[in-house]
Amino acid sequence: MKCLKNEIEFSVIIPVYNAREYLQECLESVIKQTYVDFELIIIDDGSTDGSGELCDDFAEIDDRIKVIHQKNQGLLNARKKGVNNARGKNVIFVDADDWINKNELEIIAKYFKNNDVDMIEFGLWKNYNNGFEVERVSDLKSGKYNRNDLWNAFDGCIDDKTCFVQPIFLSLCTKAIKTSIIRNALHKIDERIVIGEDACVTFALLHEISSMLVIQECLYHYRENNKSLLHDDNKDKENYNLFRKQLSMLQEEYQEPQDIKYMNYISLLEACLQEDDYVISKYIIPFIYNKKVVLFGKGVFSKFLQRICKSNDIKIKGVIDSEDIQRIGELDFDIVFIAITISSFVDKARNTLIEHGVHKNKIKYITIDMFNQL
Repeated sequence: MKCLKNEIEFSVIIPVYNAREYLQECLESVIKQTYVDFELIIIDDGSTDGSGELCDDFAEIDDRIKVIHQKNQGLLNARKKGVNNARGKNVIFVDADDWINKNELEIIAKYFKNNDVDMIEFGLWKNYNNGFEVERVSDLKSGKYNRNDLWNAFDGCIDDKTCFVQPIFLSLCTKAIKTSIIRNALHKIDERIVIGEDACVTFALLHEISSMLVIQECLYHYRENNKSLLHDDNKDKENYNLFRKQLSMLQEEYQEPQDIKYMNYISLLEACLQEDDYVISKYIIPFIYNKKVVLFGKGVFSKFLQRICKSNDIKIKGVIDSEDIQRIGELDFDIVFIAITISSFVDKARNTLIEHGVHKNKIKYITIDMFNQL
């Protein structure tokens, strides 16, 4: 495949670290795009499982692919390296264990052509190993937003919901971004942050852009492989402190008067995933201590809660989701805790549980009232 133009529409950037199991599917989803005006930059971040060699094999058959090998320096560093080498007008990120729709670039190119915007936000599919998939889109309405309208929309979205929302996704993989803008945003972020780095970059992006287009089409496939997460509590707390400091520095730098609520919202989400003594002990453990608990949800937040419950001698009687909701009648519980952080999904989960006979007073979840107590 030849790509002879000096200026191209997209630079697709894939950081790779020991992702050999899923990497071929990921790379094929990019090189088989219906839209061909792109380059693929792969950053092999010190892989030891043969991932780097596979990337080189792909580069030999498609000259749109550039592979950069480096010693392991982390995801943020790899993304910076990719962006620094990008020739495309716009950047798209893909994680090495995920894949994209075959027409993702074609669809995004049309939206860029028809809309003068700096960034496009799109939806994703969350795919499980058993073939089950869930569609997820932004809680913001479709349409074009200038920066001030965006911040006002975030405030309204957060205020209008009864639990966690995602006005836009914090992941960089659901965004197409002008190269100069993502380059500026990335280089503001401390590379020592290893959990929540996407959230920090996204927060910076929302200050750097002049306008953004939100679309409800799902173009990205996120693989939920149900592997256990390993945590070091001391490192988690250190990381969260760096994370919160980074957000505060960005907020001070940009001096956007409407952004403090959204900054606190992002911090709260990350705190739930990182620091045991913060949100978890204050807002969740009191609900479920000395109770027989069932968790509804099997994602990252659920796995984190399972670990916290175990360390606090809280017995989890079962973990279910929409796919096996029929099991709820077999379980002995006092409380069903909805371990999901997206507002629309919490609402659906609550209704589903009630439909299957769970009394509404036995259903607990995190509410927006936390924001007023930070």
